[in-house]
Amino acid sequence: MKAKLDKIFFTPVSPVTLGFFRIGFGLIMIYQFYSIQPYFFESLIYSNYFIKYDFFEWVELATEENLHLIFNTAIVFSFFVTIGLFYRLSSFIVFLIWSYLVLTDLGHNNNHYYLIGMFLFFLPFIQANQWGSIKNISKKSKLIPAWNYLIFKLLILILYFYGALAKMNKDWLTGYPLKYWLHGRTSFGETIQTFLESDYTVLFFSYYGLFFDLLIGFVLFHKKYKYYGLIFLIPFHILNHFLWPIGVFPWFSIFVTVLFFDKELTKLFKYKMADREVYIQKQKVFVKWGLVLFLSFQVLFPLRQYLYSGQTNWHGYGEFFAWRMMLTDKQGAVRVRLYNQNEVYLGEVSMSGYINDRQLFKLVYIPKTFVPFCKFIEKEILSDPRNTKITDVKIYVDAFKTINNRPFQRVIDEKIDLTALDYSVIHKAKFILPFKNTKIKEGYNTITFDEMLRFMN
Repeated sequence: MKAKLDKIFFTPVSPVTLGFFRIGFGLIMIYQFYSIQPYFFESLIYSNYFIKYDFFEWVELATEENLHLIFNTAIVFSFFVTIGLFYRLSSFIVFLIWSYLVLTDLGHNNNHYYLIGMFLFFLPFIQANQWGSIKNISKKSKLIPAWNYLIFKLLILILYFYGALAKMNKDWLTGYPLKYWLHGRTSFGETIQTFLESDYTVLFFSYYGLFFDLLIGFVLFHKKYKYYGLIFLIPFHILNHFLWPIGVFPWFSIFVTVLFFDKELTKLFKYKMADREVYIQKQKVFVKWGLVLFLSFQVLFPLRQYLYSGQTNWHGYGEFFAWRMMLTDKQGAVRVRLYNQNEVYLGEVSMSGYINDRQLFKLVYIPKTFVPFCKFIEKEILSDPRNTKITDVKIYVDAFKTINNRPFQRVIDEKIDLTALDYSVIHKAKFILPFKNTKIKEGYNTITFDEMLRFMN
């Protein structure tokens, strides 16, 4: 076992492709930091409440002035990563800033932010500056241990595989939600619109997406079949770019496949491995078992969604960090009612006065997050000097949600005062009502942000 792991993790390999990846990844991070700024500066900084990640409640959003400094610093050090200047320090700073920005609020959570974070986490520990960096302009590069590639390859495999597992449900296999998502694509022209709205097209895309995610990670590991895998991978992600607003993820997914073609790029750049020195990996035992533990966590952590009864898409437990990507169409509506200690109705919470649309969607879709939100509102009311006659606040939530265009259902028990509850990270909240698997409606209509704020009977 030990000898096999040593061979898998520490076989000397060419640094060319990893250096090439570093250059591209650095440029992607420059684009990412630039592209997410409008959301922070035009929306998030005006929120008066932030949805916290479990265990990261202490992360606070910086002031506007400091945010500008943070983003500018991130872009500068991303450029340093690209050229390999102060490589380890630069990549560590980029990781810290990216993690901070992601953790400031749950509202902008998505899967590819998490994937980028995992890649950035390992960047300071690998030898991605052994080729194509300022460091090696006048020096010859050394061979590097194989785990520098393997860790990223396995993360990609895990991402795709769990993405496939999540699609193995009745809705997806019968064409939902793609039947709605592919409808009304008038910008592509009448012919393509008709093609996309066909039931055969919907089912083809549904099953193509499932089997693509299930197999592509394994195919890329195969020496011969990986070339054929590109025939399916590249059009798949390009199509995703034009069909869905998912940012840089399709292009990033195409780019990271270069890691599976390290020998090919080594030949392309005419790198002769026999003439190169070997980079000696220190503390092999620490590295080896650290990787085993990390990968074990990545395999086991997404499975926590199966520990909870009911629909993950409904109650939200195990939803995050489990690669549940583009899986269901969810819409919601909410009203938050306030009462004093004598059960006298005080009015409704103006949700738009506290949070933006992304945050509101996350509150409804992850219902347990209403508990800290209601406690925050309670504290705000009791601390207001105008409310001296109010000694206690009771808050009830009317929250409705629909999955794949089923009729709206209550997701929260409207008779429970959420300020009286303790927030639990692990235990499933009893105030979340069970999902009723009703029939999907054929006619589909999206709701606006204003409509989402509206109480729906």
